[in-house]
Amino acid sequence: GNFKGVQAAGFVSASIGHLQGVQANGFASVASGIKGTQASGFTNLNLKKTEGLQASGFLNTSLGGFTGAQVAGFTNVSLQESEGIQISGFINVAQKHEGVQLSFFNYADSLDGIAIGFISYSRNGYHKFEISGNETFQTNFAFRTGTKMFYNIFSTGIHWDKDDPRWTAGYGIGTTLLDRNNWNLQLDLLSQAIFPENFEDENWAALNSFKISLSRELKMFEVFAGASINAFVHDRDEYDTSFIPWTGFSGVEQGTNYIVYPGFQAGIRL
Repeated sequence: GNFKGVQAAGFVSASIGHLQGVQANGFASVASGIKGTQASGFTNLNLKKTEGLQASGFLNTSLGGFTGAQVAGFTNVSLQESEGIQISGFINVAQKHEGVQLSFFNYADSLDGIAIGFISYSRNGYHKFEISGNETFQTNFAFRTGTKMFYNIFSTGIHWDKDDPRWTAGYGIGTTLLDRNNWNLQLDLLSQAIFPENFEDENWAALNSFKISLSRELKMFEVFAGASINAFVHDRDEYDTSFIPWTGFSGVEQGTNYIVYPGFQAGIRL
């Protein structure tokens, strides 16, 4: 039946009814609705709604959603409406979540809040496929996913040169500062690895960029343009930088060569 108080065990505790209080166990906690705290070394399972905290070393599951927090070493799962914060080492999964998700990978069917991680996706969130050009790479493709407040960027591009084309692949994050009347002001941080045509060069090179863009949402797509500050870095004594259009200032710092220069970007998002 229902339980009010504290359940503490070295291995497993189970409450078939609603629990008000604390479950603290070395391995697993199971309850059918809880108001309070579930804490275990490996996994927590709540068959109904959690009001309070689920904390485990590996997995938290709340079949009825939660109000409060889920904190796990690996995975959090909420299968109904939830409100609060999910924090895990690898993946958060929520049905309809209001609040914060923080993990390597975040998924929500519906999210009202912010998801922070290497990649985040919510069905009602921010998803844009981007085609653009800039001062260094004439053709770029990118995918943005997350929310307008915080999104992830996965990009690839090419510098077209018949003698020495350069390829790039990168990752970044961004945020929307202004979202008003179909106008958006966005700040992006992007880091790109640069590869020669044969992809066999063992020496590394990278282009790190801070970008600011103003975009306008139209009926079928979004157009944008903006400016950037770029820092090209490499570890060679000699490196062909002919694909860099112009230089602001350059130097060497602890064996790393750098060139910092301004740039621009423009394109469309679908």
